[in-house]
Amino acid sequence: MGLSTKLGLLLCLATISSCWAERSLFLSKSENTVSTDSKFSVLHAPGYVNFVGSSLPLPAKEVGAVSAFALGLAPSKTLTWDGLSPGSLFHRPKSNIMFVVDGVKPGESIAVEAQQTSKVEVDHTAPASLSVHAVAGGKSLGAHVSDLFHGSPLVLSMSADEHLASAAGAGGKNSVSMFYDQATQKVVAQPANSLMAMTTNQVQDNLATLQLPAGYKFDRNTMAIVSHGAPILSMNNKESASFLAELASLKQIVKVLSTDSSLVADNIPDVLTLTISSLKNLHVEFGSNSPQVKAAMAILSSVIPQCATELSKLYQDDAVVELVELAFDSEQFLTHAGDVSALYKQLKDHLKAQTMTAFQGDLPHIHLSAQASHEVACQRAQEALSGSPVKVVCGTSEAAASSVVSGRRLLSVNVLYNITSDDADKYNLAFVRSENWTAAFTMFLLVFLIFALSTLAIAYVLWTMDPGSDTVIYRMTNQRIKMD
Repeated sequence: MGLSTKLGLLLCLATISSCWAERSLFLSKSENTVSTDSKFSVLHAPGYVNFVGSSLPLPAKEVGAVSAFALGLAPSKTLTWDGLSPGSLFHRPKSNIMFVVDGVKPGESIAVEAQQTSKVEVDHTAPASLSVHAVAGGKSLGAHVSDLFHGSPLVLSMSADEHLASAAGAGGKNSVSMFYDQATQKVVAQPANSLMAMTTNQVQDNLATLQLPAGYKFDRNTMAIVSHGAPILSMNNKESASFLAELASLKQIVKVLSTDSSLVADNIPDVLTLTISSLKNLHVEFGSNSPQVKAAMAILSSVIPQCATELSKLYQDDAVVELVELAFDSEQFLTHAGDVSALYKQLKDHLKAQTMTAFQGDLPHIHLSAQASHEVACQRAQEALSGSPVKVVCGTSEAAASSVVSGRRLLSVNVLYNITSDDADKYNLAFVRSENWTAAFTMFLLVFLIFALSTLAIAYVLWTMDPGSDTVIYRMTNQRIKMD
């Protein structure tokens, strides 16, 4: 990687919010871009973590901060949601386990038993699947916790989407990101030597041992989940394969953590973010009322509670387990398939998505490539949708800027992109400092000032003191003559 490329990436990371926002467009059928069809559920929490009922919806961009607060960490930004009250000063959960299901049809939900449930307010001008991981400063929850404990926590992120998996991850020594590689049909893990990685055979082995709901089973001969003898979700279909790989990954995570207890046996809080991102594409590929989507919802309603229970037991039930269901109204755009198709053809050279299915799966967001011109793409999109009820929203927004998540620390960019000390000196780059540096500097400065002022005050008092009148040390006692 050349130095100019390194500096370009450094500049993009330094302004990561605007970089993301300028390369995204948003489709809407109305001026209201906020919805409350999504849902936040607490599947399990220790008794000293006080989730209380709230009539207010939980903003998607505050989900990560709420999870940090549940771990006993001070919220890094002001919370507007009142569904979590301060917990114990002497206890902290050992882990935060968050399941994120992106692509639930509005009005439906994953059938789970929850201690508390709240609506999630999603501002669709920013990708909700990224917003829910964010804490202040453009970092994911996992990266935030990893930085606080110097890279020691187990930070595990999983998704079929590589971008989502890396965005929810961290750069610590015990951090692992998992995603599905369509080209090799393998689950790739970073770092590469992680036991979380799976070959195609291991994916099928995990699917074969997965406890599926009644009426469904995995058939190795057809490499598909079948129902009443008919294949429903097949590894031979790209979108179905991604969903099956995510199910197998859940099984692999439980298996590896169960066999290596050292990963969960310490007193440092862990962060597990398990994202099911493929459900969205199943809606686009087969339709919201298709047997494939219905089977996927039934399977998730069975697998997620099982996985949640098993992971919680690994932490002696001292873990906070959450489920975030992000709504996706595919019919909103698929009923105008002609408009969407025309838009795809018009923007094809500017898109990050390589296929029509991937493009539809990203809706209502349109992700532009790094080389695309935001202004040109916006103009072409507006021309393609002229006269259509589907409109394109251009420009940046505070929601888009605040929701961007970086799984790795901005302050560690020198390490990530191999910028040498000579480069740093030449271009006057900042030193790599801990995020606690400011607080430590302020503490030392205040202590020094208090000590200096106290010394000056004591010296002044001693200098102006009159020993004869201001102290009893040198005061003479009056001699009285003894009288008979």
